Amino acid sequence: MEFGVQSNLVKNTSYQLQYFFKNILVSFSAFFATWGEGMQHLSINVSKFFLFAALALIIYYVLLVKERKSYLSKSFKYLICFISFHTLIYIFVFNPDVLNFGIQSSVRLQNDFSREIEAGGNTILRFFIFCAYSCVLTYFLLKDKKLFFIYIFFYSLGFVVTLLIGGRTFIAENTIRVSGGVMDPNAMAFSAIISFFGGLYCYYKCKKILFRVLTIGVMLISFVGVIVSMSRGGILAFALAGFYYLIHKYKFFHLLGIFLLCVVMLGWFYTRLPIEMKTAIELRFSIDKAKEDRGAGRLDVWGDYLSNIDKYFVSGMGMANERAAIKDNYTHRLNITHNQYLQYFVEYGIIGVLLFFYYIVSLINGIMKGNNLILSSIFIAMLVVMFTLDIDKTRDYWIVLAWMNTEYFFYLKNRINFNENTIMH
Repeated sequence: MEFGVQSNLVKNTSYQLQYFFKNILVSFSAFFATWGEGMQHLSINVSKFFLFAALALIIYYVLLVKERKSYLSKSFKYLICFISFHTLIYIFVFNPDVLNFGIQSSVRLQNDFSREIEAGGNTILRFFIFCAYSCVLTYFLLKDKKLFFIYIFFYSLGFVVTLLIGGRTFIAENTIRVSGGVMDPNAMAFSAIISFFGGLYCYYKCKKILFRVLTIGVMLISFVGVIVSMSRGGILAFALAGFYYLIHKYKFFHLLGIFLLCVVMLGWFYTRLPIEMKTAIELRFSIDKAKEDRGAGRLDVWGDYLSNIDKYFVSGMGMANERAAIKDNYTHRLNITHNQYLQYFVEYGIIGVLLFFYYIVSLINGIMKGNNLILSSIFIAMLVVMFTLDIDKTRDYWIVLAWMNTEYFFYLKNRINFNENTIMH
């Protein structure tokens, strides 16, 4: 009898330790998700913290989780299986040289920052590590609903800290831009959008006054993060996501009051900006300026990729090899497609991009019909951001997909339960 009690005590203690360790890894990876190369001014390389936590969580799942049931949607599995198969063939049959690892070169930037140009092997490896992390994260979020609150809170808090302690700031075309914990201010704008809606989610989930004050602070700083990024695509994504949220949350007269309040606040804020900053904002968001620089060169890049469609339409160029499609064009120097939809087309051909659209459409059908308005708003923002950025090699992309896959599973589960109850009655 005593032996049985002791055995159960040992099992319970072991389970509690595992549960605690898992939550620490999840929280740690969430907090440092936005700490990238933009934090180079710190004395230690904090950009690797997320990677270490992600790998530790994957190892935890492999070694300690016995269940191997998949909770991922068919459309997601089809997409990832095709990308994996396509990449294997591309590497071992057509272009084995792409598996070079390390840093190819380093470019010096303003304020003693540097941008490292990675070899193709690094990009491919990062893609699959982040993908595995996203799948494992989906599993844990599904198994413990409280974990989603923990994750999104620490993600938002981590982002805010990158702004408070000072990430990368630089001047481009006489405009001060902030990229926070990453190198690209456009990518930082997307992080800020996620953080803003994450703070909003936490605000509604917790009723404690002090915590709500904290979440309001998170939202305000995240909003400032969107603005100071000076990202035209990011601000558009934030505006559309916010509009979607408001029209589904409030009635017309409430919307009108909120709109007028926002106009007054933004007008007051704008009138108190220094004249130099006003000029920079007017220049940055001028329609004539956007036409002149052709969307920061994006229109030229997209045009060159589409004019070379015969090179990748059927088979694709392969992961991390999209630039080969425009190697004879001057936009080759601009490096990437700056459009996630186009990137999948160039890298994986017509089958790959159709599978991607199939996955996106399935998420739209599920997420938009679910009851999580905040996640739907984040998803709207991501769909917009993907028109001007290729983000499938970034942390935010896979984190948001984990949230969307989780919400999609709950949508399917609720629909199945509803249908069963309808049949029974």
